[in-house]
Amino acid sequence: MSAPRLFSFQPTIMSARRKFSAVGDTTMSILRHAVTASEAFPPLKGLAETALDIAGLVENFRSNKADWEELGVYVQEVTANVIDSLAGANSALGDRAARIEKLTGVLSEALDEIRTEQHERRAKRMNIDFHRDEEKIRGVRARIDEAIKMFQLSATVRTVVNVERTYNIAEANHRVLSGLAEHAASVRAKTDAIQQEASRLGTNAALGQLRHVRGASWDLSRVCLANTRVKLVDEILSWACTNHDGSDDQGESSNKPTKNNILLLTGVAGAGKSTIAHTVAHRCSQHGLLASSFFFQRGTKDRDTPDMLFTTLAADIARLDERLSTRIAAAIEDDTGLPFAPITTQFEKLILEPCQEYPLVRPLVVVIDGLDEGWNEDLLDILRDRVCRVPSTFHILVTSRMQPELDSLCRRAYVRRINMDIGGQENKDDISEYSRHRLWKLADHRNLRDDWPGDGLRAQFVSKACGLFLWVATVCDYLRNRGDPTKSLRALLEQDGQTDTSAENQMDRLYAMILESYDWTDEDFVASYSQVMGAAIASKTPLTISAIKELYGGQYIESDYTLHKLSPLLTGMSEAEHESSPVRVLHQSLRDFLVLRYKSCPQYSRFLVDERVMSSKLAALCLSALNRGLSQDMLITGYLSVRSQNRGVPKLNEGRISEALWYACRFWPDHVCDIKDGGTVEEELMSFMENHIVKWLEIMASHGKCRDLTEVRDWIEDKLSQEAVLQVQGSYEEECVALYRRVAAKDPDTYLCGLVLQINNLSRCLSNMGQHEEGLVLAKEAVILCQKPTANRPNICTSHLGSSLQRLSFCLSSVGRYEDALPPIQEAVDLRRKLAVDRPAVHISDLASSLHDLSSRLSRVGRYEDALPPIQEAICLRRKLAADQPAAYTSDLASSLHELSARLSKVGRYEDALPPIQEAVELSRRLAVD
Repeated sequence: MSAPRLFSFQPTIMSARRKFSAVGDTTMSILRHAVTASEAFPPLKGLAETALDIAGLVENFRSNKADWEELGVYVQEVTANVIDSLAGANSALGDRAARIEKLTGVLSEALDEIRTEQHERRAKRMNIDFHRDEEKIRGVRARIDEAIKMFQLSATVRTVVNVERTYNIAEANHRVLSGLAEHAASVRAKTDAIQQEASRLGTNAALGQLRHVRGASWDLSRVCLANTRVKLVDEILSWACTNHDGSDDQGESSNKPTKNNILLLTGVAGAGKSTIAHTVAHRCSQHGLLASSFFFQRGTKDRDTPDMLFTTLAADIARLDERLSTRIAAAIEDDTGLPFAPITTQFEKLILEPCQEYPLVRPLVVVIDGLDEGWNEDLLDILRDRVCRVPSTFHILVTSRMQPELDSLCRRAYVRRINMDIGGQENKDDISEYSRHRLWKLADHRNLRDDWPGDGLRAQFVSKACGLFLWVATVCDYLRNRGDPTKSLRALLEQDGQTDTSAENQMDRLYAMILESYDWTDEDFVASYSQVMGAAIASKTPLTISAIKELYGGQYIESDYTLHKLSPLLTGMSEAEHESSPVRVLHQSLRDFLVLRYKSCPQYSRFLVDERVMSSKLAALCLSALNRGLSQDMLITGYLSVRSQNRGVPKLNEGRISEALWYACRFWPDHVCDIKDGGTVEEELMSFMENHIVKWLEIMASHGKCRDLTEVRDWIEDKLSQEAVLQVQGSYEEECVALYRRVAAKDPDTYLCGLVLQINNLSRCLSNMGQHEEGLVLAKEAVILCQKPTANRPNICTSHLGSSLQRLSFCLSSVGRYEDALPPIQEAVDLRRKLAVDRPAVHISDLASSLHDLSSRLSRVGRYEDALPPIQEAICLRRKLAADQPAAYTSDLASSLHELSARLSKVGRYEDALPPIQEAVELSRRLAVD
């Protein structure tokens, strides 16, 4: 978005919009001059600074953003108008100073409320009540309106700066600068150039937020062998080059739903669908038709779900046309959460709407391979019901094994399906050519005769392949490492007796034959098979052998020769590359065989790889690697410590830490959540949470990644002992307090309230773990901090003082100091009662909580009669709250009713004690049902 030009007034009267734009500039000018002109009249500085602080702070709101920003504009305009009006006032200087200080006080209270609201949202991850926001904003405006009545301003003057006066100033500026037109034009040209560059940088910054999956694009090394698949590839390319509104690639584009936007290529496992997808992507790229490609791969992080499919496509599409990049960037700027939104929203905002608004004349091809390895219902819904709305030039090639879920997609008029016929003559000819090529390469590698294995064996080999390219490739890789390739080939070809020749069973028998050829009596081989094959199956992204060894703590993982035996089943296991290349399962059909289909064939059980068990093993290995690796001094960490003088987050380039440690940093939460028995990792997890969690956060932030641990916290609460849960919570809160101490020391106006909140949270955790004395020390500190004024905010933590006093009272009671516990809770009640008068919607629930605790403290010291009024008042308040918001307050009401019954019983009113407890039981029943 280009910046407004300062002097572009026409001789005629400017439009209303231009005038109000000038008002905004004038307002900011008045406030900034007031801040810098403090020596002339110091009270104005505090007033102007507070107004500017509010304007800056409200920009941090994500919900109701427009309403909060409107409040910030209102505060600026009112304050600027007051300052402007005082310039010509005749009242005494002292009188003006007193009125300004009163207005400054009102704005300071508003600033504190806004800060508190933002801290509470971050700390509690609270659900946003939009009506509550509206009430807060109305309340702040009402108090400001009341305060500026002291300046005897009319309603119009109170809300906007005098537009006519601003306009007259602008007109004067125009007359003064009219003689500098040539210079202004030169400045304007330079400004335009700067604005264009700024716009470009802004667009790039927005597009940089799109999550792009590495390694998901097409691969030149995986295209079809020359002179194979020619007819099928040409048919797909012909479809890709045609606009499906009936015109060719030179015709006009259309936004109407069209036929054949999608070409669905289906076939059995091993038929070569992915190879065709790579070939089509390569050919389209050569002709400038490829918009993007995405190759799903089950078991590979970010490639086994569609969560980052459309952000990857959008990032690629944005490079095609400047209009598209600008439009996509604008969508992200309008909704900063778009890169992490549900994929349906991403498709609409990042793909559909930009392409509809700026349709390109030439065809665009998107290749999506292996749909069955990464789909979910949302993606199928998009392909089935939404893709039809993209322009006719937008073509999507999708490859997949045919599954029942695809039936409804195939029935759509705009979907064309091609099913690969592995028994057709064309496929047989291609298999023959491919087999000849692979057998020749094998003979060359093993220094066999030129015509090996002979026409007879070659013909049997082609027939045995049953049209499956994967079968040919797997057998040839297997024979590379056999002592006598000819003998092994004959043994393979002589196997028969199987009547089921389906592609799936054909591949299963091949996998079983290869696995059976290994020495399963060799304990070392069995161990290495479990380690390597288990890591290939269960890892969230492929690992190299060297990384697997490091995760196992340098443990020996068999000889190179034994590892090479697995090369027919795993990629990255050849002699030259096996230490440094990622290890992947050869094909999805092998994964299915090892993880799923062994159950139907008991004789294959020893080949089993239990993915969940292996993931649990990787969880333990990752945590152990983190505890080893992060215990060492690292130059990239320590910037969050209290002693660090560094500001900001340093960038960390790839390679600064080892592959294994980086894998552990990224994926330990995923593996931990796969564990059924938490006891297997409890010790390592506790050590990590207590000693290394901050270093882990620093490394992740330095890589530009922030990991949500919500699932881990849920897992800890469900799987670990109560003691461990409390220990984890305590470690978490300790780190939060340490971080807040650092930032609050430098900027108390902004962070002191947050520090108080975190100290109270840590105190609560310590009390829950039975460390009551330690919790008491922190509770006292929180109260002292609340009562400590800052240079600019004398009452910065007033709203937190009540909760801190209540916390202190609880801690004193927990250590047996019952009499000492009374004054803090009484003070908390008095404070919250005053706050509730001004802002009942915010403070009534807090007042009820303090009254409830006051009743408990009075009862604890034997003042049973005195304990009754507070709990009765608490019930009255909570009954009203529960009527308005039952889900939030019914539980509190039941608790207070239970307390009232106990109090009545203490004073001998047993009959009166019965109804409250009966009502409490009934409310608890309802809550249990819900």
